[in-house]
Amino acid sequence: MLMRTALTALFTATAAAALIVPAATAAEADPADYVIESANGTERVWQQTLWDGEPTITGDFHGSDNQHWIFWGNRTIQNTGTDLCATAHHGRVIGADCNGDDPGQRWRIRGDHNKKQLKNEETGLCATYEGHDDQLSLHTCDWDRVNQRWYLNI
Repeated sequence: MLMRTALTALFTATAAAALIVPAATAAEADPADYVIESANGTERVWQQTLWDGEPTITGDFHGSDNQHWIFWGNRTIQNTGTDLCATAHHGRVIGADCNGDDPGQRWRIRGDHNKKQLKNEETGLCATYEGHDDQLSLHTCDWDRVNQRWYLNI
């Protein structure tokens, strides 16, 4: 009887743990979304225009979904409002349908603490702030260039 009670308790604990683990895994699979803010003092943020092939610009923060981004494990950066991915295109950043096999959509995050550079894998160039309501451009990475540093705000 004691053995049966011990086995029942072990089975119950194992079954309960099996129910808890998938929930924790599912929660971990939901990535945080970020607002990407210029670290140059302007407080301008990345903002995706609404259509495939259109520019990614910087503007004043107003909290809409097209100013929120998800950093995926395959190194793509996806806009939550449009589902488009930040894509290198002729020296600029545009929104395009996500394709994790496209090296123009893969970005490396470099830097310490919250100030980061976003370097495109295909071009080897960094996302660069050009001004209010201007499209993001891509230039040779230079940590001393403050227009290439970004805050990743949750």
